[in-house]
Amino acid sequence: MFVMLFNSSMVFAQQQPSALPPATVSLPPFEQLVQLGSTNNRGRISPMRAGQTAPFDGVLFDTQASATISAERQFMAQQCSIYVTREVETARNEARLTQSNADARIAALTAERSIMVESRTREVERLTTALRDSEERSTSFFNARGMFWLGIGVLSTGAVIGAIYLGLALSSR
Repeated sequence: MFVMLFNSSMVFAQQQPSALPPATVSLPPFEQLVQLGSTNNRGRISPMRAGQTAPFDGVLFDTQASATISAERQFMAQQCSIYVTREVETARNEARLTQSNADARIAALTAERSIMVESRTREVERLTTALRDSEERSTSFFNARGMFWLGIGVLSTGAVIGAIYLGLALSSR
C-alpha cells in the first residue's frame, strides 16, 4: 500500500509495511493511468515507485484505489447513459402516444363531421321533398276541393241573404 506524505516543499511516496513482499506490488500500466486523467483540465498522472520523489504536489493512489476510481467512473458513465437512454425513450414514447391520440381524435372528428353533413343533407332533401309535396297538395286542393268549398260558401251565402230578404218582404206586408 502506498501513502502520500505532504511536506511544504516536496511530496514523497513511501511504502508502508505490508504482508506482501515488495516484488509482488505492481503499478497499473502507465497507459491505463493516463486514460483515467486524459481529459483536459483533469490534472497530471505520473507512475511512481516506493522511495521515488513525486514530480508534483498531489494525492497518491495505490493500484486498488486507481482501479476503484476507474471502475466507479465507468459505472457512473454507464448509469448516466442508461438514464439518458431511458428518458429519451420515455419522451419518444410519450410523443408517439400523444401523436397517436391526436390522429385518432382527428379521425373521429372527421368521421363525426361526415356523418353530420350526410345527415343534414338527407334532412334538407326530405324537407325539400315535403315542401314540394305540400305545394302540389295545396294547389290541387285549391283546384278541386277548393272550388267545391267555394261553391258551397257562395250558395250558402246566397241562401242566407235570400232568406233574410224573403223574411223582410213577408214581414212588411
